[in-house]
Amino acid sequence: MPEDFTDEFANPGLKDVRRGRRLLKVAAALASSPGASICAANGG
Repeated sequence: MPEDFTDEFANPGLKDVRRGRRLLKVAAALASSPGASICAANGG
């Protein structure tokens, strides 16, 4: 990850742990490509 978002999203309040992991992946992708769309930053 280009930045550590673990502290920022330590308790996102999501009921499923997998959603929390996905949130971290999306946040890291957006941080590494701030000018890209959400779809482009996440490769899909």
